[in-house]
Amino acid sequence: MSIKINAVSYPDLQWQNRNQVAQVAMSMKRALNGAPSFNVSPLSAGVELLVGSSDAGVSRADFNQLRTLAATAALVSVELDGVAYSCMFDHRNGPAVTGEDVFQEVEAYGVLTQVTLKLLTA
Repeated sequence: MSIKINAVSYPDLQWQNRNQVAQVAMSMKRALNGAPSFNVSPLSAGVELLVGSSDAGVSRADFNQLRTLAATAALVSVELDGVAYSCMFDHRNGPAVTGEDVFQEVEAYGVLTQVTLKLLTA
């Protein structure tokens, strides 16, 4: 299934942490008598999404387009599995868009880059 970012389709990207996305936030404090007190709340924003090209690559032009988009502070629309999310790129722990070239340019074949995008729902 294709992933769309700001209505641009990226067929080689996959939602890598689909099955590890946190659904709730939870904290625990101890009462004066030592009994635990739990606070649980559904997450409506701040959910970490990891999108990338696992076994494929994106063109160098697409990679540069994604890096340029990540350099802005604007919200982006991300469609994953047919569900639209309003997201921002997650720059908290390093670059939000990273890549590794699969191979260098060879004759008529352009550079392919394995890309990883870190996003946060807004």
